[in-house]
Amino acid sequence: MTEIACGTAAVAIDFEGGHIASFCVGGREILSKNTLLPLFTLCLRDRDGESDIISAFDARECVVTGSGGDGYTASCGGFGKADISVEATVSPCEAPYLLKWRLSVANRTDAAIECVDYPQMAFTHKTTSDENVQIVWPYNEGVLVDDIYLREKTWFAYMEPDYPGNAFFAIYPGMVGSQFIAYMGDVGGQQLLDQATEQWKTLGLIN
Repeated sequence: MTEIACGTAAVAIDFEGGHIASFCVGGREILSKNTLLPLFTLCLRDRDGESDIISAFDARECVVTGSGGDGYTASCGGFGKADISVEATVSPCEAPYLLKWRLSVANRTDAAIECVDYPQMAFTHKTTSDENVQIVWPYNEGVLVDDIYLREKTWFAYMEPDYPGNAFFAIYPGMVGSQFIAYMGDVGGQQLLDQATEQWKTLGLIN
């Protein structure tokens, strides 16, 4: 288990198991224990339009290098028939409340890498009725959501983009939101944003 401090938060990553095991803010666990997500997933799309979803759970080889001050890198391989290798890196920033995440993929298949999700975490919902838990969702100008299940209850439930696309999508293969989301609770939270200029994804603590 690899532990990294981030301000008043602490992140524990089980690189060998392929998931983030803990995310504590102000001494309170905000990760869901009921939903375990892989540290990363990526989608390969072949010439015939068929997709192959690969995740950190599929890796049969994982070597972790690094130290707390410089960060850690997990070199993953052994993804079965998919001849790829992945390096997942997390490292602290100069600012004490930020962590930088980067995923490097060596793709030796004939398929294209269509999308990558990294890092992946599932947060807890409200534990009491008066608890203040909200999500800033990057839809249009931004939406403040206090019910994470609200969208799934409507006709506009999340639908994974696929090929061929659906006729009601305004653009192919579907709407693309900005690379930003924030989770806020009474004890704090975190925001996740993409820094394309440095090719890093940054996770920051909200006090």
